[in-house]
Amino acid sequence: MAFPPRRWLFAAFLVLAVAAVAFESTRRRPEPVEPVGSPPPSHANETARLEGGFRWSTTRAGKALFDLLAGRLLGLEGGVHLLDDVQALRIYLDDGRVVLLNARRGRLNQAIDQGAGVRISLLDQVEVVDPDGAHLLTDELIYDSQSRELRAPGSAVVTQPGKIEAELGSFVYRPDSRVLEIRQRVRLEPVGGGGWVVESSRANYRLATGEMVFPAPLRVSGGAQTLIAAGATVSLGDPSEETTFRGRGPILAWGGQPHRRWQMAAAGIDGQFAGQPLEPRTFLAQGPISLVSLQTLEGVSRRSVLNASQLEWQPVPGAGHSYRAGPGFRLRTSPPTVSEAYQITGQWLEVIEDPRGSPTELRAWEQIRIDAPGGSAAEGRELRWAREDTGRVVLYGQPARAWRGEDLVEAPRLVFERRRRVLIGEDGALTEIASMHGDEGALFEGNEPVRVRSGSVEMPQSPTGVIVFEGSVQAWQAATSLRAQRLVVDQQQKTLRATGGMHLRLESRRKGGSGGEQTRTVRIQGQALNYSAVSREAVIEGQASYEEPGGQTVRADRIMILRGRPGGVERMEARGSVRLVAPGAHGGGDLLQWEGGEQGMVILKGIKQLARLALPPGRVIEAEEIRYDLASGEVSTMGRAVFQGGEGQSQKGEKP
Repeated sequence: MAFPPRRWLFAAFLVLAVAAVAFESTRRRPEPVEPVGSPPPSHANETARLEGGFRWSTTRAGKALFDLLAGRLLGLEGGVHLLDDVQALRIYLDDGRVVLLNARRGRLNQAIDQGAGVRISLLDQVEVVDPDGAHLLTDELIYDSQSRELRAPGSAVVTQPGKIEAELGSFVYRPDSRVLEIRQRVRLEPVGGGGWVVESSRANYRLATGEMVFPAPLRVSGGAQTLIAAGATVSLGDPSEETTFRGRGPILAWGGQPHRRWQMAAAGIDGQFAGQPLEPRTFLAQGPISLVSLQTLEGVSRRSVLNASQLEWQPVPGAGHSYRAGPGFRLRTSPPTVSEAYQITGQWLEVIEDPRGSPTELRAWEQIRIDAPGGSAAEGRELRWAREDTGRVVLYGQPARAWRGEDLVEAPRLVFERRRRVLIGEDGALTEIASMHGDEGALFEGNEPVRVRSGSVEMPQSPTGVIVFEGSVQAWQAATSLRAQRLVVDQQQKTLRATGGMHLRLESRRKGGSGGEQTRTVRIQGQALNYSAVSREAVIEGQASYEEPGGQTVRADRIMILRGRPGGVERMEARGSVRLVAPGAHGGGDLLQWEGGEQGMVILKGIKQLARLALPPGRVIEAEEIRYDLASGEVSTMGRAVFQGGEGQSQKGEKP
């Protein structure tokens, strides 16, 4: 069948068009691939899944609350979402700053009332970076967007450059208030702390200020020092700043070195540390304070107890450290050679110690009182002691006073020589001595104490020792007085020695003829006086003189007097350049003997030359021995004799 030409052309065009479309379709077909399939759900209640990374942002009232960046999210029924590869949880603070968290995995929970927020749990190697530079590392951390709190149920580590490294138990971190509340256990090591460690069960760390508050009991230890307190606040400064510690009591601290141990109880304590490593700068313990120390040197122990209202400790450049106690303190110390303790009380006390803890200086001032073993005591304005002048303690006052039983010493400066156990009053002393009066045979016979004014006095702590007065000594009791440059009183031997321009005015009382008392005063002078209350013997040497109230006077190089009872002269012996002045007679010789008192017998003897006695009117007797009866006025001689004036040349029995 033949086709017309037009129809043939149309058919050819249609065939070519179909062939072209078929060719083009065959040329552009991709390679055949496997169909894309979804894995089966990992949980039966799985509702959603995001993989390959996602971001979750939350706002409130137009302000960003947090951003969550993670690699994978798996949604479950009930609003729970499981997270993997948590790259960042950014929590935005009220001031616009950001707290950054990251972890290996996590969990996000919306299964709470609408509007109550979300809860995000981060797990495995959770790291928190605070805007103030603090880092927290833990294994689990829970963020509640409603309370805006981060909670760690397990242990953690917190570090803040230049401030702390701390091991924590469970904690709550409140980013907006910048507070880390530690609820179980905390072990704090300040950066550069030099071994200082603080341990407690609870604490609140204020990250912005670097302040750690311990509301529960804590323990602070460093080297050999330990402190336990009921609570405390630690302010952690940068390396260039001070770290402060403020503890509240009761507080108990102890420590020391091999040769010195100490223990302290206090109601509170403030301390400052600085440097690298941290070294204490000051400590202020508030009272009541009790500080007990035990020091052992060369096998000898000394114990001291200090009680005060407060105690301040601080280093002394190049000398160690010092501590100051007051206002109001009491110090009890037991020297190694004394079984009983010394006690010092007053308002203020300052002690400087060397780096080994041994005292080098001590100063106490205001209302000072010292109580020593054996009943001795002292009071003054200021007390000083220095190791350079070891064994001497100086007490100043206006005046300072010291007691030993009934004896009293007053002086502007009192020195205690601990090794010799004596008290020295200097710069003008006034002394009252009860032991110098009242005993039978005592030079001072009255019943009141003997008062002695001198440039200085040295009084032993023992009531049987030797008392030494020096420098313009004046001793008196009623009308009896003694002056000399030096006076030595031996309380055990009951002797007295006065030297240097000695003047003695001796008053004694005796019964008169009518039954009343008569007062008798004699004056004795010399360069030295030795008196024994036991033998009642007085020896005057060096230009010695003795003057009776009736005018009898004896002068010699040496005079020995035996006192009678009560108080008169029972016997006298004078030697060397003897001169006698008596009523109606005067004379001299090498030796004078006087017996029987003022109504007794005077015997003049000539050894190198004849004794001489002049009698009125103009008679002179010279003899080897002249006897003069004071009561009757009779004169007799023995041995060779020469008479001048008057009548007769008798050897004895001559009457004036």
